[in-house]
Amino acid sequence: MTTIALVVILYLMYSPTFLVDYLMNDEWANIGRPRDLVGRVTHHFFAFGRGFFGVYEQLVYGFVEYNPFRVQFVRFVNFASLAAIAVILLKFVEVRSATRYFAFFITLLFFSQPSIQAMMAYSVQLISNSQPSMWLSLSAFYLYFFVFGNGRIYKPFEALIVILLLSLAMQSTQTYAFFSMVPLAYLTLTEWEKRKVKVRAFLLISVLVALFSSLL
Repeated sequence: MTTIALVVILYLMYSPTFLVDYLMNDEWANIGRPRDLVGRVTHHFFAFGRGFFGVYEQLVYGFVEYNPFRVQFVRFVNFASLAAIAVILLKFVEVRSATRYFAFFITLLFFSQPSIQAMMAYSVQLISNSQPSMWLSLSAFYLYFFVFGNGRIYKPFEALIVILLLSLAMQSTQTYAFFSMVPLAYLTLTEWEKRKVKVRAFLLISVLVALFSSLL
């Protein structure tokens, strides 16, 4: 029930972004421009340090072009992806909280913040980098704590996979590359004694990824 309620409320909050035809300034500047994949990747790597953004941007804007329906479709996909992440975090908190109501309201509070509002408003622009970055970051978190290790620190190969995923997230966009810190914060508060070694190791890996990406 809480899952349905969360999705419905998020829909009521953010549906105007994909039910109304509009373009933000950054989107207006990109739609309809000639597309050169290598050129966009090179530009975004040297200008912003996030080369993969050029790949996503080319795919999204090449698909949208000047079609208003496709603009709205991309915005809806962006909303659906955010709603899926919200449900995942809701279930994650529910397992570790005393009541479902706490998990519901804390998740709703987080997904009503200005950072999420901006992602919905600029969804044609930001789906090109924020969504891949968030999913890559969450994948690294999930593998680290719930697939690899079996209660111990990773083998080198397993650690390398986590480093690679976070590095790819950084190359998508630095803004959301460490979105995994959101569930990590709650995991640390609720399971510190059980997972403190792995939490410290994950933070160390994240720092190393940030330093490596900064050098790039």
